[in-house]
Amino acid sequence: MYSIFVDFEMQPVDIERFPEEYKICHTEIIEVGAVVLNDKNKEVSSFKRYVKPRYSDYIDDHIKDLTGITIKKLGRAPYFEETFADFLRWCNHYRDYTIYAWSNNDKAQLVREMELKKTKQNEAVEYMVSNWVDFQKDYGTLVGAPYSLSLEKALYMAGEIFDGKAHDALFDARNTANLFAKSRDKKKFLEEVKRIKEMAGNDEPTTYSIGSSINFEELKNKIK
Repeated sequence: MYSIFVDFEMQPVDIERFPEEYKICHTEIIEVGAVVLNDKNKEVSSFKRYVKPRYSDYIDDHIKDLTGITIKKLGRAPYFEETFADFLRWCNHYRDYTIYAWSNNDKAQLVREMELKKTKQNEAVEYMVSNWVDFQKDYGTLVGAPYSLSLEKALYMAGEIFDGKAHDALFDARNTANLFAKSRDKKKFLEEVKRIKEMAGNDEPTTYSIGSSINFEELKNKIK
């Protein structure tokens, strides 16, 4: 059984030029990043593609600042249809897999964008959508944290620091995979979370108010 971790970066649909398309899907995927873990939770492959948007000819300034993606960088990138077909083939190579993402936003985006772009539905697509797990939710249940916990804070709670650039789809996917792998030994993992909380001066159960009160920048320095 393989575990695939995916992340999408998105760009808003130009609502002024494409109001009907915007009603179906507010954003378009402009980057796909993913990694595969084997049954020993070791990375065996990765996938990274830029995607050219159909319904905007610019990149929103906020998205550009967040991701570093420019319209020039996407100039020769394939459209969603080609990229998704490549991604689906890549996933199907592992046949028996579960796909994970941090929050349910990526799955919702994929479903809406497939509707917008009239992606052909087949068994491979149905398998992917049906075997999709919100790992943010699972992680929150495991440590007693809120589902809205950011990936960076979740990593800090586990004694880890985000590796690479945040809002790069491949780095986001890889860091989610690393957190998943570490959390598989639940007893050891929860002991580590408890230790980190104590280092942060907090021995209460991990709740929303506790999690949000931790100074993660200070904690980051302590665990380097």
